[in-house]
Amino acid sequence: LSRAYQGQPPPARDPDSPGLPPPTRELVTRSVKQGMGIGGKKKFSHDFEVTAVSPTSVRFRRHPDAAPASHDASGTLTMVGAEHNTTRLSMAAQMAAAGEGAPAAANVPTAKEAHVLLDDLLLLLPALFAMFERSAAVDEAVLGQLTERFQTASTEPSADEAALLDKARAYNDKVWKRLKGSVRDPVEKWRASVGEKSAWGKAVGSVDAAAARVLAYLWYFESYERKNQKNANLIRLGIEIPNSHSMFQLIEVNIGAGQKRFYACKWTWSLEPDGGFFVAVTSVQDLPEGEEKAAILDTVEKTKSSDAVILSQSRGLYRISRLAKNVCRVSLVAQGVIGGWVPDQAMKFLIRKVLGIVDDMRDK
Repeated sequence: LSRAYQGQPPPARDPDSPGLPPPTRELVTRSVKQGMGIGGKKKFSHDFEVTAVSPTSVRFRRHPDAAPASHDASGTLTMVGAEHNTTRLSMAAQMAAAGEGAPAAANVPTAKEAHVLLDDLLLLLPALFAMFERSAAVDEAVLGQLTERFQTASTEPSADEAALLDKARAYNDKVWKRLKGSVRDPVEKWRASVGEKSAWGKAVGSVDAAAARVLAYLWYFESYERKNQKNANLIRLGIEIPNSHSMFQLIEVNIGAGQKRFYACKWTWSLEPDGGFFVAVTSVQDLPEGEEKAAILDTVEKTKSSDAVILSQSRGLYRISRLAKNVCRVSLVAQGVIGGWVPDQAMKFLIRKVLGIVDDMRDK
């Protein structure tokens, strides 16, 4: 749109919508012809009128002066500014049979062909994503901000947060069995129990980064903000608690065979005497009764994709031990309680996947 506005007079301002031009004013109009072949049998073309109707919205529709066509296509593209100088794009498109003056019925797209035409239009979004993709730069900027925040934090965990941290420290007190295939891996992995409903796993590995940066990585990459940048279809909420050492993470996952589970956890961190950090991951079911727990459970019910989704449990700990200025050892202990019936092999796969977070940190 910035290019589209070049050479145009400043738009008039609507007193009822400060900062936006009047909705009836069409600032830019361009015609775009697009032809495509479907199955090598039919060819369709579009003659669009593309109009920037506001600084954040573009409308496209069949050009009123275009030759008769077998179909009409129209839609909108909206752009909303997000954090860290990024933009969220939304696009809606519609395909419909043309009215009077359309070519013979033989050239009218079938329902299947209409979907192909729509898919072609919607390819604009991945094309824009690829053109402006700079996630690495955004990640680095945010990680730097979070690292400084954890390094300079002056507040202590509250009494309630301290109780959650103390409870999580006991999660490591188990008899662990080494997972096959991890004996010579740079990240050691164990399991304590695997069953139809619950699994405990442990992973330990060294990471070439400062402890505060590792905590920043965990906090950011497991948050709603980063996950939603990568996949807008994820049902995930991240709720940062102001003036605290905690955030809530709510996520729905597909475990296969048409089954879905919802997890709601409270993440709480603290600074350790050695300059490292400890993170407790507490399932919402383990929280004391009160307004906070009730509010999160209410949010879960409003967020789930259906009533059939089971609220499961996940708990664990991260211990980030400082070995040197830019080297630390990360220990992860995690439990997953899926709920319902799940095969033993699926539980083993689940725990391996969760423990893979430590591998990801080494790669980063």
